[in-house]
Amino acid sequence: MDEKELHERGLKLRIDMFGREAVEKRMNAFGEFGKPLQHIINAYAYGDVWSRSALPPATKSLAMVAMMAAAGHPNELRVHLKGAVKNGCSAEQIQEILLLLAMYCGIPASNEAHRIAAEVLRETFRASDVVARLGADDFAVLVLDAAEETEDVIGPRLKAHMKRHREQHPESRVPLSLSLGIARYDSATPPIAADLLARAASLRAPA
Repeated sequence: MDEKELHERGLKLRIDMFGREAVEKRMNAFGEFGKPLQHIINAYAYGDVWSRSALPPATKSLAMVAMMAAAGHPNELRVHLKGAVKNGCSAEQIQEILLLLAMYCGIPASNEAHRIAAEVLRETFRASDVVARLGADDFAVLVLDAAEETEDVIGPRLKAHMKRHREQHPESRVPLSLSLGIARYDSATPPIAADLLARAASLRAPA
């Protein structure tokens, strides 16, 4: 594969991971002066190394999150956290990486990485995005909406809609786990998210 093909392959992978708008913004950030660097990134970072098959993309993303956090590169960390989510990494997996970071690279580095990760997860897992992934199912809408409401209205609504959801989708557990996972990582509503998790756990077994 020649250099031009590597560049094109890398650019396609980069756009798939981060989105066209974000990639074009980064590629144009330094104008003509930055074009040689962008070519190296496209052709060799993404066209060659990222395109190798020995490790799955999600594993590479977690490695990048760890390295960028350990090296103290917050902008690159933010970029690769978004890429990690796109490559299928869960919030729990990212959390595990940042906890290892605390043990081996220090709590200050991990604390800053946690702050950035929490921001990225809130930006990435918006209610509308999650509902779209789940086919806009009524139960997912309920749980995500409930995370923004006062605690005293959650119990009755959650119980009623969980019962209806179980009847309509007896085999499904995805809306519950994914929706509550997103609520759990919304730091603006930790008491409500905790209450949702506790209530849902008690209601999860079929009636």
